[in-house]
Amino acid sequence: MSETNTNVDTPARNRVANFEAYAGQWVVVQNEMVIEHGPDLTRIVDNARAKGIRCPRVLFVEPSRARTVRFGL
Repeated sequence: MSETNTNVDTPARNRVANFEAYAGQWVVVQNEMVIEHGPDLTRIVDNARAKGIRCPRVLFVEPSRARTVRFGL
């Protein structure tokens, strides 16, 4: 069963495809939307849970580096 939270702000600018703006930050993602972001992992998880997300999906967006190639899933 998937979680649905209708109280989460979902403007188009928060789409997962726009991760460059979150470089160097932790990001909580749900349904292809950025729910919370910032440098403090504990704070963004707590904020996401306060919005009703029981199990936040969290990732760290590494800053891009010139002349670097990354492979992965």
